[in-house]
This record gives sequence, C-alpha cells and structure tokens, in this order.
Amino acid sequence: MGIIPRNYFIAVRHLIRAEKVSKKYLRLVLNDKGSYSEVGKRVGQLNAIKARCRKSGIPFDIIREDLDWPTHCPILGIKLSRNWIGSSKHSSPSIDRMVPELGYVKGNVRVISLLANGMKSDASREQIEIFCKNILPYMDGEI
Repeated sequence: MGIIPRNYFIAVRHLIRAEKVSKKYLRLVLNDKGSYSEVGKRVGQLNAIKARCRKSGIPFDIIREDLDWPTHCPILGIKLSRNWIGSSKHSSPSIDRMVPELGYVKGNVRVISLLANGMKSDASREQIEIFCKNILPYMDGEI
C-alpha cells in the first residue's frame, strides 16, 4: 500500500473547509496511517467507473454495498489484492458486467480478478468453450 502524497491532504483540507467532503467520509476511506483503507479503494474504484459511465452513456446505479467483495476470485481462485490506487495487477479486484449491454446496474455486476475479467471480455462464449477444451492438451504437447 502506498502512502498518500502530502499535497493530497492539503487538497482534502480545502475540500473540507468548502464543505464538499465530510470528515466522516474521509475517516471511512483513509486509515490511520494515511493510506487508503480497503473501503476507500472500493469507493475510488466505483467512482472511477461511474465517471467513465457518465462520459460514455453506460447505465450505472450501484453503490459499494450492492457488491459482494470476495477475498478470492470466484473464477480463478486467486487471492484478490490491490496495488496503490491508479495501478493494477492481475489479482486486482475488477467489477464485471455479466451482460455488458445492461451496464453497471444492481444484479448485473460481480467482483472477479482483473485477469479473469480480461480473459472473459476478450472472447465470445464459443471461443472460451473451445479454449477450455483445447488448452490442457495443448500445454501437454498433444496438439
């Protein structure tokens, strides 16, 4: 986990004075060491998605409590962990749209690993079925 830069706290202090961010919210998203808390990272991830959705016209109506935040990816079984805000890795939690056309709406999203989401999003169902059928024989040198 990275430490939040000093200028971030200066900006936050100005936001609090302008009554744009509450102290209660900051206690929720920051831990006592000045790093983002796990809740803070989730809120930041949802806010980033919400901004992208607003820009591209994708429906968005979820909040942090709408999602089950597992400790492990339900597809690959790897432990979900996160780098510093703004960077990601294969094991980072990723919010997946089960039916992409519906957007980020309640009942259509789940948390999986970034790796699983990337694998899923780049292939059709038929391609994934073919891949699953052929990958192990391929790795064993049978194909």
